[in-house]
Amino acid sequence: MVTALAVAAGDAGLYFPYLLSGGWDGKLCLWDLHNHSLQNAFSSLPEDNGPILDMAYSPKRREFAFSSSTGRVFICAFNPHCAELVLLAELCGHKAAVVALVWHPLEDKWVSGAEDGSIRLWSEDGGCCVQNLRASRGITCLCIDQVNGCILAGVHDTIRVYDPNSGVQVQSYTGHQDSVKGLIHVPEMEQYVSVSLDGTVCMWKAYRPGEQLATQVRW
Repeated sequence: MVTALAVAAGDAGLYFPYLLSGGWDGKLCLWDLHNHSLQNAFSSLPEDNGPILDMAYSPKRREFAFSSSTGRVFICAFNPHCAELVLLAELCGHKAAVVALVWHPLEDKWVSGAEDGSIRLWSEDGGCCVQNLRASRGITCLCIDQVNGCILAGVHDTIRVYDPNSGVQVQSYTGHQDSVKGLIHVPEMEQYVSVSLDGTVCMWKAYRPGEQLATQVRW
């Protein structure tokens, strides 16, 4: 089963013709999107890294990170012409499987979420954890608000919005009847879009700083 995907993109939104993928088999692959072919399967993966659960790409640093069921997160250099994996850092701290991973383009930080309800923000080089947030239940997915920089987290059937600096929850959205498995922000529409195991796709009014903390109704 393929469990993680990340497209390589430049700082100005310029897309490279490459797609990274990770799977339940613990393998990491690079695909050439122009030729619709496998570019290479990375070697030298960490021992016992377990199934790969999520991936993220940093256009600023031209690095990518992937998370595993063992609670480990690895940051690697992105070089489409080298089949050997170049590990730059390992993020340690989660006590459960890291199921969600994103790059925060406004804060220049990696953000990871785990099944134990922890959300951690890491320095861009992966040298240290700079913020540790806690949710009431396990994290199911993560997303970054591209306008205000807030962190959106699927926490079972609820979407919770956190200020990345204070760590305070500033908004929540309810309406799904099962785990939220995917989140995106559409800045042009001022909306969040979520998908859930209940079989629904929902659109929500995006959070604006200064709004009163309250459960929102989906559009």
